[in-house]
Amino acid sequence: MKVGFWVVLTAIVGVIVAAPVLLSWLPDDDVTISTYKDGAQVPRCIPFLSGTGKVPEGHQLWVVIGFGDEDGEDRYIFSRPARMRNGTWSASKVNVGGQAQALSPYRLAAVDVDPATDTMLRSTLVDLSDTNVVAEEPFKDLWRLSWTGLPSGIRVMDEVEVTRKPGDDLSCTETAERANKKG
Repeated sequence: MKVGFWVVLTAIVGVIVAAPVLLSWLPDDDVTISTYKDGAQVPRCIPFLSGTGKVPEGHQLWVVIGFGDEDGEDRYIFSRPARMRNGTWSASKVNVGGQAQALSPYRLAAVDVDPATDTMLRSTLVDLSDTNVVAEEPFKDLWRLSWTGLPSGIRVMDEVEVTRKPGDDLSCTETAERANKKG
């Protein structure tokens, strides 16, 4: 009887101790995009994208732009990591597409990125949002890194289907430069 008690007690303590590690792979909270809903029209430069939710400790939330390429294949561009605080997240200056791509369909996605994949993304991608790099015509931006699929360390948490607004063709850099000239 005493051995059985100690076996059960040890098992219970083991589960309690291991639970945080096992549960760390589960999301702390559902991540949602709240700035836009399916069917929304968005500017080329989204000044502020936000939502709610959390990702597991050590993981990073990234904003990803999905689109179809000229062959009809899905492509993904990692825009930027989101800032997370108290159950909310935000990302500023998110470019959606290039010049002359008004009325094109896109997907805005909030993705949970594991630590190894986050390190790879941060060491591979270059943030050009505050530079004077000129965006080329569609599919000619050779400096822009996009994927035909999402890396294995990524889980899509929320995604909305949007369309680029007509007549709104300024990138985030061009929008900032125009504002600086006025100010």
